[in-house]
Amino acid sequence: RRCDQRSDVIFLVGGIMRKLSAFEEQQLKWYKSLVDKAQDEMFAKDPHKDAKNKYWTAKQDLSGFIKGLREKGQNI
Repeated sequence: RRCDQRSDVIFLVGGIMRKLSAFEEQQLKWYKSLVDKAQDEMFAKDPHKDAKNKYWTAKQDLSGFIKGLREKGQNI
């Protein structure tokens, strides 16, 4: 399953459902695309020697972004 398969992003904030702002949604898509690209590189037939590190870094960046959204009260 790829990260970008979830198209409708809605969060529960203070008991009210709301969508991410357009900027936040684009950021989330960008971070997910980095993870997908790094994952593809990691599992390529002849992966770059730093592919695992790039994948780990991309996952950490995505996790940090999501953590920041959660700290603002969004339920992801």
